[in-house]
Amino acid sequence: EEEFTQETLAEETKSDFQDAKIIIVAGPSGAGKTLFIERLLEEYPDEFIFPVLTTTRNPRQGEVSDEYRRFVDEQTFLRQRAWGELLMTRKSHGFWYGVEKSWLIEYLDTGRVLIFDTASVRGINLIKGAFPKAAVVVILPLSRDELNRLPQEEIKRFFREIIRTRDKITEEELHRRITDNLNNLYRFEQAADKVII
Repeated sequence: EEEFTQETLAEETKSDFQDAKIIIVAGPSGAGKTLFIERLLEEYPDEFIFPVLTTTRNPRQGEVSDEYRRFVDEQTFLRQRAWGELLMTRKSHGFWYGVEKSWLIEYLDTGRVLIFDTASVRGINLIKGAFPKAAVVVILPLSRDELNRLPQEEIKRFFREIIRTRDKITEEELHRRITDNLNNLYRFEQAADKVII
C-alpha cells in the first residue's frame, strides 16, 4: 500500500501550475503504463514531457539514471526532501518517489503536456491534489468482462507472470504488488477520464 506525505507543491509554486497541462497515466503494476508513455514521448516529443522522477527503488534490468529517472539511496532522498528539493513525495511498495522542484519550474517554459504515472488510485488523488485539472488515462490489462468472469486466483496468476518477467523483486514485494493491483483494479475506472485496455 502506498504511503503519502502531506506536502504537495509549496503554495507559491502551486499557483504557477494551476493552468499547466497534465495527464496522469494510471493502472496496476504490469499494465503497460511505461510502454504507453514511452510511445507518446517517442512519437510526439514536442507535445509531451515526463518529469525527472527521483526514486529509491532498484533499477530494472537495463535501467540507469537518465532524463526520466534518477536512482538514489534513501538517505540522499530524505535529505533532498528535507531541503525542499523534492515535491509530491510518496512511498510506494517500500520505495520513495518524488519530483524535482527545479525541474517542475523549468517545465513551465516548455508548453508541453506533462505526464505523471501511478499504480494506485491514491497516487491519482495525490497528483490531482497538486494539479486539480489533470486528465486521468487508465490502462488496464483486462477488460471489465474478463475481470468479472475470471476467478481471483487466475487474475493473481496473470499479474504474477507479468510482474515477475519485468522486475527482479522479492516474493514479499511481488505479493504486495499483486495485492495492490487487486485492491485498485475496480477503483481505477471510477477515477478515469479515459480507459485503455
